[in-house]
Amino acid sequence: MFINRIQKRTAKFRASLLYLIFFLNSFSIVSQQHQEIVLLEAIENQASLSNTTINTIVQDSVGFLWIGTYDGLYRYDGHNLKSFQYEPNSNSGLASNIILELHIDNDNNLWGITPTKGIFKLDLRTEQIERFPELNKKIVELGGNTNSIYIQNKNIWIATNLGVIQLTNTNNTLALLQFYSSFTKNGNHPINKIICDDESRVWLGTNTGLFCLKKTKSKSYDWQEVYLGTSVFDLKKRNNKIYFASANHIFSYSKDSISTIKTIHQQNLIRRLSIDSQNNLWSGSSKSLVVFNKTLDQKTMNTKKCSFIRPDNFLKDIRCFYEDSSGVVWIGTAHGLFKYNYKKSLFKRYYFTNKDKKQGLPISALLPNTNQSLWVGTEGGGLVSLDNIYNQNSNITQKYIALLDYKNEAITAIGYDKRNTFFYGTRDSQQLVTFNSDLELSYINTSSNYKRYMDIETNSKGNIWLATINNGITHLEKKDNNAFSITNYTKDLSKNHNFPSNVVRSIAFDENKNIWFGTDKGLVLLTDTESKKNNPVFEVFQHKANTKNSISADFILPIITSTDNTIWIGTFGGGLNKCRFNEKTGTYDFTAYTTKDGLQNNTIKSLAEDDLGNIWMGTNSGISKLNPKTNNIKNFSKKDGLTDNVFMDLSATRLSNGMLAFGGQSGLTIFKPSEIKSNNFTTNLAITKLEINNIEIRVNTNLNDRILLKNTISNTQNILLKTGENNIAITFQNLNYSDQNDILSYKLEGIDKDWRTTKNALGIAKYSNIPSGDYIFKIKNFSNPDVKTKTLNIKVQSAHSFAILYILFFSIGVALIIYFKTRYSKKQKSKISSTNLEAKISAVDQDFITKIEQEIIIELSNPDFTVSQLVQKMGLSEYLCNKKLKKLTGFTTNSYIREQRLLKASELLRASNLTIAEITYKVGFRDLEYFRNCFKKKYGNTPSTYQKNKTQHT
Repeated sequence: MFINRIQKRTAKFRASLLYLIFFLNSFSIVSQQHQEIVLLEAIENQASLSNTTINTIVQDSVGFLWIGTYDGLYRYDGHNLKSFQYEPNSNSGLASNIILELHIDNDNNLWGITPTKGIFKLDLRTEQIERFPELNKKIVELGGNTNSIYIQNKNIWIATNLGVIQLTNTNNTLALLQFYSSFTKNGNHPINKIICDDESRVWLGTNTGLFCLKKTKSKSYDWQEVYLGTSVFDLKKRNNKIYFASANHIFSYSKDSISTIKTIHQQNLIRRLSIDSQNNLWSGSSKSLVVFNKTLDQKTMNTKKCSFIRPDNFLKDIRCFYEDSSGVVWIGTAHGLFKYNYKKSLFKRYYFTNKDKKQGLPISALLPNTNQSLWVGTEGGGLVSLDNIYNQNSNITQKYIALLDYKNEAITAIGYDKRNTFFYGTRDSQQLVTFNSDLELSYINTSSNYKRYMDIETNSKGNIWLATINNGITHLEKKDNNAFSITNYTKDLSKNHNFPSNVVRSIAFDENKNIWFGTDKGLVLLTDTESKKNNPVFEVFQHKANTKNSISADFILPIITSTDNTIWIGTFGGGLNKCRFNEKTGTYDFTAYTTKDGLQNNTIKSLAEDDLGNIWMGTNSGISKLNPKTNNIKNFSKKDGLTDNVFMDLSATRLSNGMLAFGGQSGLTIFKPSEIKSNNFTTNLAITKLEINNIEIRVNTNLNDRILLKNTISNTQNILLKTGENNIAITFQNLNYSDQNDILSYKLEGIDKDWRTTKNALGIAKYSNIPSGDYIFKIKNFSNPDVKTKTLNIKVQSAHSFAILYILFFSIGVALIIYFKTRYSKKQKSKISSTNLEAKISAVDQDFITKIEQEIIIELSNPDFTVSQLVQKMGLSEYLCNKKLKKLTGFTTNSYIREQRLLKASELLRASNLTIAEITYKVGFRDLEYFRNCFKKKYGNTPSTYQKNKTQHT
């Protein structure tokens, strides 16, 4: 059967042009590019912060972020927040919940500063806090409120309202070395910020200008004026320059020269500065955030290269910036914590609307044009041309292409031939539309049967192959008279070929001129030899269970041929398949890549190869990248900057400049694969939680009468478990805040034969009934093999290991039993004696006891009441009082005072509705935990349990 290749419809085309003019007036396409805006996101579990004012952020060597707020200190791991708070009745914990600044020294200590309580130190190995009450008292007396802290080597510099305090930290001993007053002949200069440079100069940002403490020959420091007349709120150093934020502008100082940097802040009261590893300068005021994009190394900062951010509601009042080891910039504000992941700027995102203003249309087909544009087929918005797509420095424009059938705007496939004639198919049309560079539209009526075109491919001869949903394959073979002959291959028993299905989604050619088809009943091969026959024989590859080298699934979606002539097949539910011809066997072998190998999803909907031979996949859970040389898989999701997590069938392509484009459910993602690299920053794997027999083990947790962890589990290398402590759960994660889609692998050597994988960068490993022996728990980054493996040595002791000790101490144990039995007998007699004390002691002794009890009752609520004060009131020496009281009651004087406090506490618990804390205070205990322990030791129950059961004690 022969038809004319092109049947031009001039009248219809004119009508299309009129429709185009009308439609352009009501049609809009929205394109969003990362260069124009900095994308920020709030952290997870923001609600867990008791106060959303974020004053300071630092990162420790393990990878945890430490956050100082107006209501406590927090440790953040990307998922959870751990709180450290002020404890009024304890010498441990914070002395104040207002944390202004944090710094980490070279000895792995976290130092913090509070406005009125001075400084504190948190040992990052144990997470125990040390206060310095006497030293802080001197600091506050000298300088008033403390505002800023900086640590350089063994020197700790503290900026205050009245000057600078220099401390030395030698052998973990703090000493106040010097105080430098901020009073000069021009008055006082309250200090807002302090930093040190590499030349031992101390830079001070004050309310009146920039000052410097310069080291003299005598090793003291002289106060020098650098720049006056403006308030300086923040300081940063980079490349021998000091940058400082003022009430007016940003300034840079170098070699006695000061340069002014103009900003585009709505309000010039710039309070915070930061310089990231990409040479961006971040500046924040109370109303806006401005980023100078990669211009720090230039002589002048071009405000045209600024990103200006002013969200109306949440991102205001910038308090701090911090870049972590993975390159994420954190922004602390008065309204919470936000982060900017520079990797997200590497993915460009485009969104499209239709005439009904429906936003976020699915992108169903893509095809590069020869004039540096990209054809985009949408579902519901027709065909669009993105122009200037190759030139990143130009504005990308969008052009809507009129359709012959404007009622059908769902484009399902786009193709072209050697003469730059383009074709597209739609969801509901029976015709294949053609158009040229002048946008002259025509159509080819391939058959009267309804079909949905899913793929359009042309071979080297200019012949067209069409994949359809319900009509198999259509082959348009070019003839000499500019006509085509049409051949259909369907699942039809009346035909002499063996094509397996009418549902065909994809077509690909290999370098041997073979043709591959993807159907819902398997992968189909038509060799070049068979394609020349009238009744060709198709080779069908289908999944065979328990058969090595078989394809993993029958439902085939995309197919591509890579530059090394490997056939790559995406399947529905079976992951990615690599197909190579085996010269030895004369057959094709398949290798599957699934979620077991690191994919986030086993449905592969689109494929593209980059310039380095990596295979990129659009899936139902984002985009994945496979390195065929290493079999390493890297996953990306919407969190990384993609338009979607769900991508469309066959909607992927490579542009001539190496960029890749993927169509998603709501938009288009375009990126340069060479820029999407594995993280070059330092990243850490960490164990964040240990549970034994369902009990969480923390520092100083008592487990079976011993302390298992002296350091946090993140800072522990070895653990020793006893018999019966062999049910464990280990929580671990990748503390990389830019690549939180990384998949981790873990194994317990000695138990696991193979590595297990997690679904993301957070995992929990559980093991039950571990036999005695030595084990090594290992974690590695499956997505990034360059990350160092984390290990934990675990030893489980056997019951036999205690046998020798048992034999050695058996005789001692028997002796101890006899000893304690005798002692217990004496103690019981003593208790009986104490119980009948009033009946046995003389009247004189009774008066002595009564007088002591009266004195104790008078001072009962006084926690500072001592034995010395009591014996002074009794007119006795401490020795005689203690001896007599011990003889009459069995208690020492100090113990007797405590007994009376506990007796009164029990009465209050039975007869009042006071809280435990109130009763603790009323009976003179200074520490609530100590009171609980003493009470439980005497009465066998905690105060709260005793109070609940008070009817039993009346």
